[in-house]
Amino acid sequence: MKIFTIWYPNPPDPPYWKWIKLNEITIPLAKASNKFISKAIAHGIHELLEFNGTIMADSLTSNNRIGQVHMLFLQSYMGVDIAVHRDYPFINLYPMEPDKRWALLKKNILNAEIALRLEEELGIRVLYVIQGWDEESYKYCAERYLEMSIQYMGIGSLKYRDPRSIIKIVKFLKELVGKRTYLHVFGVLKPSILKALSKYVDSVDTSSPIQAAIRKEIFVLKDGILKRLRVNYLSTEDILELIPGNLKSILEDAFKDEDLGTILSKSKYARSIINTAVLLSFLKDT
Repeated sequence: MKIFTIWYPNPPDPPYWKWIKLNEITIPLAKASNKFISKAIAHGIHELLEFNGTIMADSLTSNNRIGQVHMLFLQSYMGVDIAVHRDYPFINLYPMEPDKRWALLKKNILNAEIALRLEEELGIRVLYVIQGWDEESYKYCAERYLEMSIQYMGIGSLKYRDPRSIIKIVKFLKELVGKRTYLHVFGVLKPSILKALSKYVDSVDTSSPIQAAIRKEIFVLKDGILKRLRVNYLSTEDILELIPGNLKSILEDAFKDEDLGTILSKSKYARSIINTAVLLSFLKDT
């Protein structure tokens, strides 16, 4: 299973790939400034970030003025490897009348039809997002994609769901779309769920390293179990004792002559570098 680390461009997360072997990242364009997007178009996203791995660009879900055609051309000009189709998630939309929900779902499907026509012309790989709010709606959306012969899909609107519900939906959809269909899961935070999903999906993306870092947590791997520890409850000596030697070397290179214990206590970016490395190690055999 591939792990796409979500990389926020504004303000920019650390360039993890300079210190950690990172093969895939997802960039949420809704969090990108116009300046960042303009630079990515001018120079190419890989050159701008100095990253040679696979870059997936999410769609601008927060901007209703940008349609599917505009969005796909934008992603293409940026030079991303995978463009997420212009979808409308069902998060924070409750209460919404059933007819409005279905109308929005059909808008997702219409955008997929538009993207499918442009995909080959633009020479870009498009990931089509299965949206829904219950089993019936997810099934309806996935079946429409199968009718279009789409075999590269992702599952959206899983954020804030409990682990059992997430696994149930993912398992159901994998059985529906079949083994030949590539399946990606968006926005699942908990590392334990990510590991459980490896049975059913080809890739996931996660922002759990930076989100944990913001909460002043560091990931620690002990006896195959990933634990979260709050740095404000630990002494500098305790923090340094928990960090393996190779990760200390990474931090020393990233932050030069600064005290590592102090940096881990004060810098969310230092914590996110550690968390990313530990999470990838935890998931490496999935």
